[in-house]
Amino acid sequence: MAIASTDPDIFSMTGRVALVTGSTRGMGLAAAHELARHGADVIIVGRDTESTDAAAAQVNEAVGAHRAHPIVANIGHRDAVIELLARTRADVGQIDALLLHAGMNIWVGDTTDLEDRTLTKFLDSSIMSAHWFCREVLPHMVEQNWGRIIFTSSVIGSTLGSSDNGPYGITKAALAQMARNLACEYGKHGIRANAIAPALFETRQAEAVLSDEDRLRRYLDRCPAGRVGKAREFAGLALLLASDAGGYINGQTINVDGGYSVLWDAYR
Repeated sequence: MAIASTDPDIFSMTGRVALVTGSTRGMGLAAAHELARHGADVIIVGRDTESTDAAAAQVNEAVGAHRAHPIVANIGHRDAVIELLARTRADVGQIDALLLHAGMNIWVGDTTDLEDRTLTKFLDSSIMSAHWFCREVLPHMVEQNWGRIIFTSSVIGSTLGSSDNGPYGITKAALAQMARNLACEYGKHGIRANAIAPALFETRQAEAVLSDEDRLRRYLDRCPAGRVGKAREFAGLALLLASDAGGYINGQTINVDGGYSVLWDAYR
């Protein structure tokens, strides 16, 4: 096959609208920046006005254009999700790419100590919220025969179990399964659904591990890459899955973990 110099940039997001939850800092913000840098109008979603506005301003300054649009919403509530999407359609346009990155922080404890209300909060903030978003955006994606849905899962849930943060892994496993289901159901409509499963990254959420020398050393000793992940490395994969470059990737959960989940070291 000949390669023409006029072939479009398959990573371009020009003309696309992307919504990224949990995008006021860390990996979510890095992904929003990367999408905007490649031409997308990006909806920055956060829970307070100050951080959400600041994140959008940071992205706009970095890309030299007004492509980031801040909207404050508590996406753990269905009505808030519906209102958020209505505002997006009115102010920016229909959503072409959806990156559901927001979620609750890791809960640590035994299963017998897990109260119903805590588990319900995990389910609402992750699984139910994802369902509400998908239910609202899928009709437009079907109509235009193009769409991208990306979930942030985790190696805890996608590949590994956990002895002390069960609800986190449960919700992350469910998101990976949701990606598979949507891929099977909507692939014929030009829609691609995938999940990204990070391990330890340089984020505020991981500060408890990053600041604990012993725990960090144990992680680094097991990780073949010998380091933690950087937000831009998450963002690069998000761009791939959100653009035409990822057009034949569907229903997959991709671990971004420096090889952490593939190392068998029981006999070391």
